[in-house]
Amino acid sequence: MLAAVRTNPADGPPKKAPVLDGREPPTASQRLRDDIEEVSEKHHEAQERCEQEVVKLSLDNLMTFPWIVEPVRVGTLRLHGMRFDIRSGVLEMLHGDGVFRAV
Repeated sequence: MLAAVRTNPADGPPKKAPVLDGREPPTASQRLRDDIEEVSEKHHEAQERCEQEVVKLSLDNLMTFPWIVEPVRVGTLRLHGMRFDIRSGVLEMLHGDGVFRAV
């Protein structure tokens, strides 16, 4: 879709594109913002699940170090998994049942 029509620079400034259905066509930057928002919404849930799995994986990885395992075993160290959703501002904590819940 074109936002401006210009056939010859000597004709002067570009003419506005025709108004469709009583609305002017969106600008290229508006179309881009709309596309980014649509893709972002579609992938937000998958990204959230990936981030949660990374937290779980990180906790599992910590338990491969002897200097972490022993204090956890005797109760002098407790590990907690948390995730901050920058889009919503919500901090989630991983609970013993494997589910993340808002703090």
